[in-house]
Amino acid sequence: MYYTVEQQQLIEGLLDSHFLGRKLSKDLQASFLLAYDHLRDNSLDSKDLRRIESALEFMTPADGCQTCNIEGYRDITEALIATRMLLREQ
Repeated sequence: MYYTVEQQQLIEGLLDSHFLGRKLSKDLQASFLLAYDHLRDNSLDSKDLRRIESALEFMTPADGCQTCNIEGYRDITEALIATRMLLREQ
């Protein structure tokens, strides 16, 4: 199993816009950049998947989507489920 094209694009966009910015420590940026590069190269390892899982969990609304776009919530949730399935396969 691997991510769908849509899931991969969602994850790349989230990592790029929220986790590769200037507001994070250099070490944290470097770890997410590595996961981003591995995602684009289809060479993810369990550390990358854990980073992606953490990023997706961070982006999941804490209020159970009471104040969010339901389609966006669904997309993030599906990507999170796919990530957890990939982790189980490792």
